[in-house]
Amino acid sequence: MSTLLSHNNLSTAFPPTRDVVYLPVNLYYIWTDAAYDQEIYDAVHESVAYIVKAALAEGQDISSGSYYPNYSIFDTPLSDIYGAHLDRLRALKREVDPHNVMDLAGGYKF
Repeated sequence: MSTLLSHNNLSTAFPPTRDVVYLPVNLYYIWTDAAYDQEIYDAVHESVAYIVKAALAEGQDISSGSYYPNYSIFDTPLSDIYGAHLDRLRALKREVDPHNVMDLAGGYKF
């Protein structure tokens, strides 16, 4: 739906652009043995590369798309999620969390 992101014209952290609507793809893997962690991480990265390659081969313009934070693997660069908003988010974090309390929580670190 092309109007999906038109409900708000204020600046937000995500998505970095409201010019085009991109819908997230949720890749879901489950395993119980930590010995396979790296193998699964590699499979996730390989799956993403395959999907991106297929989208580009079909002529889809995904150049301004960003990774959805809730579905992104742990090592996704913040710039791939927040794009041009990253510097502003880092400055905001320094302002509201000068003692890095939020770094004690899980998730992405600004």
